[in-house]
Amino acid sequence: MDHRQTENFYIIVSPGLEMVCAEELSDLGIPPLEITTGGVGFAGSLRDLYLANLWLRTASRVLVRFAEFRCRDFPDLYQRARRLPWGRFIRPESPVSFRVTCHASRLNHTTRIAETLGFDEATNFIKFFKRDTGCTPAAFRRLQGAA
Repeated sequence: MDHRQTENFYIIVSPGLEMVCAEELSDLGIPPLEITTGGVGFAGSLRDLYLANLWLRTASRVLVRFAEFRCRDFPDLYQRARRLPWGRFIRPESPVSFRVTCHASRLNHTTRIAETLGFDEATNFIKFFKRDTGCTPAAFRRLQGAA
């Protein structure tokens, strides 16, 4: 993640604490953009993410929202997911897990969505990584160690 780039974040809080969290965020100099049941959204830099993680007492998690899109079928979902900048957020040596949710979607089978995205097994992540870097994560680690 580039420390100069603005990203979208979402803070998970217990229901009822949204306004308290929004106030805590404002006290840090970060304006909340959206307040929803169970969370508060904001835009900011990597520094803002660190501040939120360090100082928010009401937050249980701070998530990075790096993509949002609409799709009509599973092939469309796969193609859009392929084009996402996964390398900006995930290092090759990092374990990956995803939580898939759907809201008012025709694609309502979450297991099928996860399978379509190709992250139900580590081997599928390797396919995405190899497409972006030209080598597998293991080969990438070896190259990094040799440098």
